[in-house]
Amino acid sequence: MSWGKRIRLSRILDSSGKSVVFPMDHGAYMGPIKGIESPWHTLKIAIENGVDSILVNKGILKYYIDKISRSSKKVGIILRISGTLAGRSEFETLTSSIEEALVLGADGVAFTVYVGGDNYDEAIRLFGKVVDESDFWGVPVVGEFIPSTKLGSSVESVKLAARIGAELGADIVKTIYAEPFREV
Repeated sequence: MSWGKRIRLSRILDSSGKSVVFPMDHGAYMGPIKGIESPWHTLKIAIENGVDSILVNKGILKYYIDKISRSSKKVGIILRISGTLAGRSEFETLTSSIEEALVLGADGVAFTVYVGGDNYDEAIRLFGKVVDESDFWGVPVVGEFIPSTKLGSSVESVKLAARIGAELGADIVKTIYAEPFREV
């Protein structure tokens, strides 16, 4: 692992290698849901209450980077670089780049793949491109690997999705919860 990636990971994860990441990227595909109508208010509460990192879309990061950087507690920033139309598809395409993430001050990037979902082959190709570019630039990748609705949310499907994310090069795998999660 490159030094750049190690340094950036240390901003996302705490010294034990664990982390509380506050995901505030739902607005792009769920709209103005309850709790995130005022993004800075919500982010400020999360930061003041000790989250290690935040996960945001580029519009939120661009608009609030000054406030985030002036917060009393420093947090890691993960930029979501994939997206889809609200409620339309189990396929996410690129909405940003590794270079833009670096320019915006992000410490890592996140990309979602719905395992077995629409255009799964294209999603895997795009994720591979993200991993390659991230390795080149020394940027950690959060691979959000979620079983498609066809696969369901059983522990076996979640294990499969998480394993694929790890095998394809995610530095951190994010997935859904299934019981018993310790098997995942």
